[in-house]
Amino acid sequence: MPARLLRDRPVRARRVALVRLRRPDEGPWAIDAAFDALEEWLTAAGRSVVYRVWQRRRAPAPATYLGRGKALQLRALCDLGGVETVVLDGTPTPAQRSNLEALLGRPVADRSMWAPSGAMPPAASRTRTLHRRARRARGTRSVVLVGCAGAGKSTLFAAITRAPRPAAAWPAPQNRGRPAVMTRRLRGGTGSRSVLLTDTPGLVWSPERGSWILPAEAREESRDADFILHVIDGSHPEARRRACQVARLLRSEDGGPSARVVQVWTQADRVGTDRGCGDEARWIVSGRTGLGCDELIAHLWSAMERH
Repeated sequence: MPARLLRDRPVRARRVALVRLRRPDEGPWAIDAAFDALEEWLTAAGRSVVYRVWQRRRAPAPATYLGRGKALQLRALCDLGGVETVVLDGTPTPAQRSNLEALLGRPVADRSMWAPSGAMPPAASRTRTLHRRARRARGTRSVVLVGCAGAGKSTLFAAITRAPRPAAAWPAPQNRGRPAVMTRRLRGGTGSRSVLLTDTPGLVWSPERGSWILPAEAREESRDADFILHVIDGSHPEARRRACQVARLLRSEDGGPSARVVQVWTQADRVGTDRGCGDEARWIVSGRTGLGCDELIAHLWSAMERH
């Protein structure tokens, strides 16, 4: 079947194989964690994951993303296991995807199915910018949540705004009706000043770049924030490494944010409190149980009064 026709079938496929590149600096746990998250979503969508396959490469093969030999091995496995579609945890170019489909003889679904595109629609971006300027003119202060996908930002957002806990935002198709950016008033406070808290899409790891990608929505909101809460999943095996990687990314964005960055480590009900990266202020909380949330809110209100 021609590759151009194969692209019409991924949504209907029931048996899939997961494929990912592994950079030399990535540990095997990173591959397993990525596969676990993707398989959970696919299983919920009624798919059956037959194989998990990864290839150790510093960069994707220019023509076929996977090396030709690995692609042919994968094709033989897919033929043996009755795999209909290959789900790639990555973002190949159109040419790489087309060539890989030709080698595999079946469609290739990539990260665009479930990850943020990284490009906010121009009209939505302009509207958000106008809203931020209007709030700033009224003296409203802004706090923005930023962190890796799955770090618990949305749960923390609900805990410190007393909003209903939203459905999981990662992977994205689990909640297609959910806004990319949500803003609510920070609870607490005794003065007339208003403080708004904004939840943004999570950062996604790029196997091709070997770095985290900051979604456009998070970048836009962070530029005008008074405080950035850098949310970190403290239960992750490499939480400290992730914290340092994202901290460096935030500092490198357009010369670094003008807002003060506060590290907020979630999962306090499951992990210890000896966490952190660098000299940033940090808090240990649990959005699920509320542990430490009141103290964090009090700190934010106090900091707003001082700045």
